[in-house]
Amino acid sequence: MKKLLSREQELRNEYRYGFFSCPIYYKTNLWIHTARISWIVREIATFLDTLRPGLFDIEKTVALSIVHDDTEIIVWDIVSPVKAAFSPEEKAAYEQDCRDSIDILYEAYGKDFTDYDYRELLLMEDAWDSLEYAIMKYADKLEGHLETYHELLAGNEAFDKECLENFWANAYDLSYKWPITYLKKLLDALDLTLEDISWHPILDIYHKFSSEEVLSKSNGFHTKESIDVLTGFPVYDARVWLHFQYGNAEQLGYLYERVE
Repeated sequence: MKKLLSREQELRNEYRYGFFSCPIYYKTNLWIHTARISWIVREIATFLDTLRPGLFDIEKTVALSIVHDDTEIIVWDIVSPVKAAFSPEEKAAYEQDCRDSIDILYEAYGKDFTDYDYRELLLMEDAWDSLEYAIMKYADKLEGHLETYHELLAGNEAFDKECLENFWANAYDLSYKWPITYLKKLLDALDLTLEDISWHPILDIYHKFSSEEVLSKSNGFHTKESIDVLTGFPVYDARVWLHFQYGNAEQLGYLYERVE
């Protein structure tokens, strides 16, 4: 077992989608990914609390979003469609690896978290009886989906062909299938309807766009100037706005500084 660096450094070192052969221009590491999820979570948790006050802990939900991928420091990032295709044996082995990683992470970083118990947060994976988990999981799926928009709006046709047509196929297209699944679970738990929440841009995900439509709006690689221009895709534009609302200059740079 390698000697762990600081938690932040480990998250910065771990990049998502590492096994794709197509270029991903703005490939994210876990540090910026979890920051983005925490911004989405804070935004929607604060909004949902106005509709169903006191049913969940907003700050705990944000804390959960910040640490939800920490086990990937040990077991690596495996995207959801790959996990969904696991055999029962593979699924059991992966889940055991994640459980084993929690002890390692707690020993290394448990004292860094004072407001909430780090081990408890790490053990909340698949805790569907928890509203905090349901909110975080929706935000996680939505952010992964919006990373697709970001690549297509930069004109990444190779990503469109290999990852959308061949890898993601129907499991992860631009119809928001996966985020909608998690949003429905959240709304059921809160006894809310789509009409109750549809005016909020980060929750209004029933506008369906094809990859061709998104690619047609591309003006080339993202720049510091272009990211401030509305695209006409409301949820994506709201995601960019969150960087200005909550992020710093370095985090904003992840929108336009190419990795590949």
